[in-house]
Amino acid sequence: MLHDDWEAVRLDEALIAAPPIELWPQTVARVPIPEDVEQGLIGPLRREGQGTVSAMHKAHVLAIFLALSASAPAAEVGRKVTGAEKRRTTLQQRIDQASLPITAGEFLKTGAILAVATTILGAVALRTVTGAVLGGLIGPLAYWSYLGGRRDKTRRAYQEALARVATIARDVIGRGGSLKDLS
Repeated sequence: MLHDDWEAVRLDEALIAAPPIELWPQTVARVPIPEDVEQGLIGPLRREGQGTVSAMHKAHVLAIFLALSASAPAAEVGRKVTGAEKRRTTLQQRIDQASLPITAGEFLKTGAILAVATTILGAVALRTVTGAVLGGLIGPLAYWSYLGGRRDKTRRAYQEALARVATIARDVIGRGGSLKDLS
């Protein structure tokens, strides 16, 4: 499972300052090390000293880091369950608040396509990396603006139609008619 919620992944400052196992520049263990990890990773690193770490040992370092950091999300889940975690606003909630007629998935798909297209246009037009970056940002932002304009146009049309209905109802009632006459 891919954990893509970067706001939920937090490491305690004490853990960062003194990790359970430090592999470079010196190998330091602050927790008991299982025998197989000591023999397969820590021992060879200690024997190599402060020299260059081989590619195989770099892979082991990554594996140990991932294994040791796997417990961090569990602590975050506990905070979320107890309500200690601040609620995040999702893209769909923002779209709903803006009353845009689209789902988050549809917005992301269309926004990604526009981002790619405008990135290419920006790179070609300005012939710089900055042009590509700006182009990539402009596409989704312009789409959001377009959706907002469509929403506003629909609201105006609804309000105008509502005003016409209110005027007709006022005129009918003003001539002594009733609401039954409107149907």
